[in-house]
Amino acid sequence: MSDRAMIAAINWNGRDFITGMVDSLLPQMKEMETRLIVFDNGSEDGSDYLVEEKYSHTGMVEVYRNGENIGFGRAANRILADAGCSTVVLVNTDTVLRSHCLRNLLLSLESRPDVAFAGPRLLWPDGTLQSSQRDFPFAGKLLLEHIPILRQRTAKFSTHDRGRYVNWLVGAMMAIRVNAFNEIGGFAEEFFFFHEETDLQYRLWEAGWKVWFEPSAEVFHLEGASARQKYGRQVYLRHIPGKLLFLQRNGTRADVVSFKLLMTLLQIQRMMAGRLSGKLASSDIRYTSTYCREALQLLWRKREAAS
Repeated sequence: MSDRAMIAAINWNGRDFITGMVDSLLPQMKEMETRLIVFDNGSEDGSDYLVEEKYSHTGMVEVYRNGENIGFGRAANRILADAGCSTVVLVNTDTVLRSHCLRNLLLSLESRPDVAFAGPRLLWPDGTLQSSQRDFPFAGKLLLEHIPILRQRTAKFSTHDRGRYVNWLVGAMMAIRVNAFNEIGGFAEEFFFFHEETDLQYRLWEAGWKVWFEPSAEVFHLEGASARQKYGRQVYLRHIPGKLLFLQRNGTRADVVSFKLLMTLLQIQRMMAGRLSGKLASSDIRYTSTYCREALQLLWRKREAAS
């Protein structure tokens, strides 16, 4: 398997959680005869040295230091450009793999020649489902996600209990067919963090490739642990420029305007709900007036990079 697959993790200040990911990977990498490359994006917390000190003796873990944080997409492009294998599995540092996850995910990709991208079933740390299936983020589907009586028609609110083709998957762990990745030019490097995987999977779909959800591969996911170190409690706001950039690249002007109008209505509704219920605003930052105002500013400012 070693000449067919490689595992890669892009690390930025992951000292508090990266060893959990590596510990869960080691027996599975041994089983599949593969290795892990940790691409360090200019960490300042010593997490790169921690990984090197703890795992270099295994012969299965190697650390590459980049020196600066160039973002997820650019780092992933560098990894896949030099992969020398048919499949690369990108795994977030804030994950812990359940038994046989790696094997089942790789087999799901290798057994389906029409699939270029496969992802696992994601779980919250308490073992409950973390929704990872998505429809492409055009305004119509996003509207359905916010209407309780209709949301079951969307991928986000599907049961996640069977393998299926999907539009796109949240990229906590991604098995990628390297030749398909290179065929479409890899990740778009305008994205710094969030929705670079959405754009990648959309362009794979346009090129005739498919995306597969594999429930027999399961991963505990902390979601955004590194991003929270950079953006703090405002991390959810970073999805807005990411979605806007996706639509500007792949949609029409009408798609962009529709998204802005829909999100504007959502922020106004959340702001009003937060003012009516102080408990709601104190438990979820997205219902505070400050957050909603900043979201509106991001929606209507001139085009910015999704950083």
